[in-house]
Amino acid sequence: MGLTYQAMRGRLVKSLGANGEKQVRQAEGTLDTLKTLKGGLHKASEMKANQGSALQSEYSL
Repeated sequence: MGLTYQAMRGRLVKSLGANGEKQVRQAEGTLDTLKTLKGGLHKASEMKANQGSALQSEYSL
């Protein structure tokens, strides 16, 4: 039936237009951050490491 996350994600990216991939990726990152915070602040170093690598890939030259 095509109701997998990847199928729905693809439709969402397409419907958002030119910046759809970037917007969906940012939303996914926000969800990951909220999940980490929900798990407890003892995971803050993990969250910081993940954000650092995401920022590097986002703004690499």
